[in-house]
Amino acid sequence: GSGGITIKKTNQALIVGIYEEPMTPGQCNMVVERL
Repeated sequence: GSGGITIKKTNQALIVGIYEEPMTPGQCNMVVERL
């Protein structure tokens, strides 16, 4: 299936979000950026 990852760099860490269908890349980005 379709999936992927989103990586967000903060001052102290790298946050990695892994998603699979039916989540879209945009939805994953919003969740990871809120962390």
